[in-house]
Amino acid sequence: MDKFMESRWFMRIVGLLLALILYMSVNFGDLQKEANRPSSGSSQEDVETVQDVPLEVFYDSDNLVVTGMPETVNVRLEGPKALVQAAKQVKDFQVYVDLNDVGIGNHQVEVKIDNLSDKMQAKVNPGYVNVSVQEKVTKEFGVEPEFNEGLLADGYDAQGLAVEPKTVKVTGAKDEVERITYVKATIDVDNEINQNVTR
Repeated sequence: MDKFMESRWFMRIVGLLLALILYMSVNFGDLQKEANRPSSGSSQEDVETVQDVPLEVFYDSDNLVVTGMPETVNVRLEGPKALVQAAKQVKDFQVYVDLNDVGIGNHQVEVKIDNLSDKMQAKVNPGYVNVSVQEKVTKEFGVEPEFNEGLLADGYDAQGLAVEPKTVKVTGAKDEVERITYVKATIDVDNEINQNVTR
């Protein structure tokens, strides 16, 4: 046994084993410290909600009318603090609905966001909107004058009611324009009428 312990190879193997144990213990301690250390990136993350961002809509405005679209939406931004704060202040991103490939009728469409850094995530509220896409029509109507004779002073009578122009054109969604049965022009005055009035 003494000869074995005095052997050079025995001492080399023991030294190698001790070096391996020491190396593993040091590295294991470093790994534990790294795992317990809070991520440096997480402290730089930020979450902000941008209120009342204008909602744009893309469609054929010459031939179609879109109703039901909210004017603004809220956008939740998440990402690096500097980028989030800059986006909140400048509001250089675009929130929109694309209806160019949508036909006439009622639809639920997704609200999309553009011109935002790839390092940020965004969530739009509401994420979808219900819209009605209708044909745009123009229809001509005759204008009827309307007058409350109770506004006349005692002993006076209304004659020769006239309106100019005699016709108007109304443009809008086909369903809405077809609901119009007449167009009236009403004279709105505060005092009794005892002379010619033009409004």
